[in-house]
Amino acid sequence: MYCLYKTLEWFKNLRQQGIDIPLITQRGTLGLDTSQVYSDLWEFELLYHKRSEIENCQRAADLYVGPLLAGAPYDWISPLEAHYELACAELLETLVQQCKETSQLNIYQKKLKIITEP
Repeated sequence: MYCLYKTLEWFKNLRQQGIDIPLITQRGTLGLDTSQVYSDLWEFELLYHKRSEIENCQRAADLYVGPLLAGAPYDWISPLEAHYELACAELLETLVQQCKETSQLNIYQKKLKIITEP
């Protein structure tokens, strides 16, 4: 309950600064109106699921810049970090296959090597 209180206080402070947070309240629940919020993580997921098109692979690979919440001291983040790292590696392997005939191949091979090196 303390975290909810702190979050609501944070939202209140943002509103006082003229920054509106698109919240939805309905039947005792509180949520974020995702139609009014951009998330690169959500975009990555969408593009990942449409990875059969090279442009989607390229955009998703460009969105991935490293581990999710890198350096954050949260235990719950580890499975998500692994999920997105593996998804990006899969995207890059797909791109390598799709780009073999183009000059872009080097870019994605380098990024794949960086991600998959221990």
